Amino acid sequence: MTKSGGAVSTGAATRLVYVIGLLKWIALAVIAVGVLGATALSLAGQNPFGDAISLIISVYGVVAAISVYVTMGWLQQTLLMLIGIAKNTAKEDILSRF
Repeated sequence: MTKSGGAVSTGAATRLVYVIGLLKWIALAVIAVGVLGATALSLAGQNPFGDAISLIISVYGVVAAISVYVTMGWLQQTLLMLIGIAKNTAKEDILSRF
C-alpha cells in the first residue's frame, strides 16, 4: 500500500480559487452592464416591440447571471474541497518523507 506524500503546497491552487472568484464577479458585472445597455437601446426611439425585447433581454440576463454564478461557485467550492483533501492527507512527520 502506498503512503501519502509529505507536505503539500497549495498556494497556487488557493490563488486559482481567488482568480476564479474575481472572474465570476467580472463576468456578472459585464452581464449586468450588457443587460442595462441593451434594455436602454431597445426602449429608445420608436420601436413598437421595445417592451418585448427588453423583457427578453432581462430574462436572458438573469439566466446568464445565475448560470455564471452557479458554475463559477461550483468550481471554487470543488477546488477548495480538493485543497482540503490534499492538506488533510499529507503527512507532516519526517519519517514519512523517506
